[in-house]
Amino acid sequence: MAAIEKIKWNANGRSGINSFEPIRLTLKEQLDGRVRDDQVRNPLGNQGDKDFLREIDELRNESFAVGTLGSLNYIVRGMRDLPGRKAVMLFSEGFGIATREKLNQSTIQSRLYYAMRVLADLANRSSVVIYTLDLRGLLDVGMLSAADDAPDIFAASLAETRRLREQGFIDSQQTLRYLAYETGGFPFLNQNNLNIGMRRIIADQSSYYLLGYQPDAETFDPKKNKFNDLEVKVKRPGLKVRYRSGFFGITDEKYRSAPQKSPQQKLNDALLSPFGASEINLDLYSIFYNDDRDRDFIRSLVYIDPQDLTFTTDADGSYRTKFEITAMIFDANGAAASNQITAQEMKFTKEGFARMQTKGLIYDLPVPVVKTGAYQFRIALRDTATGKIGAVSQFIEVPNLKKNKLTLSNLILTNFTLEEWKKLLSGQAANEKSALFDTTLRRFKRGTFLRYNYVIYNARTNGAQKPQLQIQTRLIRDGKILFEDSPTALNDAGQPDLKRLQDSGAVTLGSDLAPGNYVLQVVAFDNADGSSKAKSATQFVEFEIVY
Repeated sequence: MAAIEKIKWNANGRSGINSFEPIRLTLKEQLDGRVRDDQVRNPLGNQGDKDFLREIDELRNESFAVGTLGSLNYIVRGMRDLPGRKAVMLFSEGFGIATREKLNQSTIQSRLYYAMRVLADLANRSSVVIYTLDLRGLLDVGMLSAADDAPDIFAASLAETRRLREQGFIDSQQTLRYLAYETGGFPFLNQNNLNIGMRRIIADQSSYYLLGYQPDAETFDPKKNKFNDLEVKVKRPGLKVRYRSGFFGITDEKYRSAPQKSPQQKLNDALLSPFGASEINLDLYSIFYNDDRDRDFIRSLVYIDPQDLTFTTDADGSYRTKFEITAMIFDANGAAASNQITAQEMKFTKEGFARMQTKGLIYDLPVPVVKTGAYQFRIALRDTATGKIGAVSQFIEVPNLKKNKLTLSNLILTNFTLEEWKKLLSGQAANEKSALFDTTLRRFKRGTFLRYNYVIYNARTNGAQKPQLQIQTRLIRDGKILFEDSPTALNDAGQPDLKRLQDSGAVTLGSDLAPGNYVLQVVAFDNADGSSKAKSATQFVEFEIVY
């Protein structure tokens, strides 16, 4: 959503303001002049100029097409190892490509056709279905618009231009049809309500039969490496079957084979993949905070399942493990900033090893942030002994505090049993170290107490230099508010920094709450100016209730 909100119209894009380039004279045509003072001038060079401009336009369209196909290829490769049937919705205006009969006339179009066939083959081998939706809706390509500069609507040149425009529109939709039909999907074209198309796609995913067959050995003869066309027919009248149209004569084993990669390359691949590796179980909770020197940080707490790591025993009875870890931050524009791969070696006493086997291992990774904005934070970890890799990601937003907007930090959680909670209320010391594990894992039992800590930034003050904040807490499940307390005034006594107010609260996880996923939401209301409508900020954290 953060990336979508930043999308802006690109004046240098493929389509411009309209889906079609306006019909008008080129600058060369205006200078040469087909008609001037009712006299026909020499049009030499005009056709050459048109051919040159057409080639430039084809090259520009090729760049957009290659970008689209490259993105789809990257996504399909990431989805390849996920189980079951997967689907991709492609929203596009298509791109022109020649038919098979015209391929010899255009090297560019021949390359695009081959790239589309390779993509379709990859999608079919990965069990990925591509559905295409034409964003242009229903168009009458033969009509003139206000952008067209055509004083003589009966001119032969205008009729030819309109014919070429219509042919270009048909060709662009053929590419959308091709990607859909070749992978078992369907195109949604020439309709203005895209919601209908998305509903049809979702319905199509809800119920289906997937049949297959085993090709014979001759199909994969390396001397006959070709594309094998498939045709499926049904005998019952009225039935319509969608199927994958064919495949290259290459076995899956050979298709997936690649040059041996180094351990560092494998770790980077897991980091960059759109879907996390899962050989090592990881959990991630990233926290934004701003220190007293006004520096922004992301503190990432990484839970590592010790059962997935390899430990060796030293002569003194201690336990040792080695792993490599790396992190990468992607902003909303897709730009990435990467940390170096860090080799870690951890040593535990016999008692510490026993506790760690029970509770798990937390790796604390602080990362400075130069720019504010929305980020995807990714962590990848590799066990040195076995080469197993795990990866995990989380969305986090780093707010711009210089705008002086009321902001809440991420929530830090600590879970207490009834006995521990009573000790805490009576002033006895409690085990605060569990906050790292509780915040990262966020799995709590019913009948316990959940405390949350956070920081309020940029709260305003009244004439007495006092903040006028009220705090409200909500417990939510499946979009329904299960609990909501009344807003209560923030206690600002003893606060060292009014720009960074520290606060905490607690909720009871009742024994009647059903196991499942919940949301804890904190809302702060700022009414320092005394207006009837207070400014507000909110923060939430997801957690799970277990038996």
